[in-house]
Amino acid sequence: MDDVVVVQGSGPVGLFATAMLSKMPRAQLIVVGGPDDRLRVASDFGADATVSIAEYPDAESRRQAILELTGGSSPNRMFEMSGAPTAFSEGLELLARGGQYIIMGQVSGNQVMSRPGRITMKNLEIRGAFSGSVRHYKTALEFLRMHQEEIPFDRIISGRYQLDDVDVVMRRMRDQEEIKPVMIVD
Repeated sequence: MDDVVVVQGSGPVGLFATAMLSKMPRAQLIVVGGPDDRLRVASDFGADATVSIAEYPDAESRRQAILELTGGSSPNRMFEMSGAPTAFSEGLELLARGGQYIIMGQVSGNQVMSRPGRITMKNLEIRGAFSGSVRHYKTALEFLRMHQEEIPFDRIISGRYQLDDVDVVMRRMRDQEEIKPVMIVD
């Protein structure tokens, strides 16, 4: 139970992962992301600590913040949920030797700079994950049902809008002013 777990990203997927990981044995669960309202949700979902990308705007300052939070221990497990072009390379550098890295956020066609030798030299396990089968959705819904009293899942719903407001909603999502808006169709 000495795992230090880091979730990169505080969007809907990163927040749900935070909730699920908060229920698993670990020493510490840290979420890296922003903006601050999303980090507050991450704390409400069970994160032991958060690291703001606004407060720590570069990879080295985030690494130092995480090491300070962990007493110098690098994470054993990381979950890349952000989609940020720099997240993968940052994770490779941060992960402890023998660590496990789950990549979900890197779905765009962006090319990223990384040092593949880090995977070999640190003996890292890297696994990609994209979407899921009906079985996975069933598991997620069961998790929601089991933990609905202790985790405020409604905090992910950031607003309710009429269908006519779709342009406003899309802009607000792009600008990270929404976590998960709901469109109401009359």
